[in-house]
Amino acid sequence: MRRLVPFVIALFVTLSAGSAHAGVYNISYAGTDARSGWANFDATGSGTFTLDNSGNLTSFSFTLIETSDAPSTDTFTYGLADITNFSATLSGGILSSLSFLTDQQSAQEGWATGFSVADLLAGGANTYNADGPTDLTVGTLTATSVEVPEPASLVLLGMGLAGLGAIRRRRAS
Repeated sequence: MRRLVPFVIALFVTLSAGSAHAGVYNISYAGTDARSGWANFDATGSGTFTLDNSGNLTSFSFTLIETSDAPSTDTFTYGLADITNFSATLSGGILSSLSFLTDQQSAQEGWATGFSVADLLAGGANTYNADGPTDLTVGTLTATSVEVPEPASLVLLGMGLAGLGAIRRRRAS
């Protein structure tokens, strides 16, 4: 019985280690021109954001590329400081809703462009210019979670396996 005590302790510690509730998400955007009679615009973007255990935004990085038949290409990079009105809802650990707004950044042609997400549905995201009459592009933002193991869980698993190895070695001798 005394020989089983380290095994039971190692097993308990390993099994009681919970997974991280914080989440890392990859996001991507594809949008097409929302206006008529202007230069045709297309926009694509990709990036990541991180939520802490309480669902608060802790990091954000997104690069948006807008192209037009003018011809011109503009690249905008948005960070955590550029985000306003961020809201995310997790349901059972799955991102069920997302909305946010970025500050506007200057483009080559002199106008400014921002990025807005109302929801994760088709047409729920857009690029905009506050001076313009309509959105520049309208499209869909997709968000997928990135599985990131919690370091403490990995350490505890390793300790449990080391304990099992020590018990087996002790029995063999």
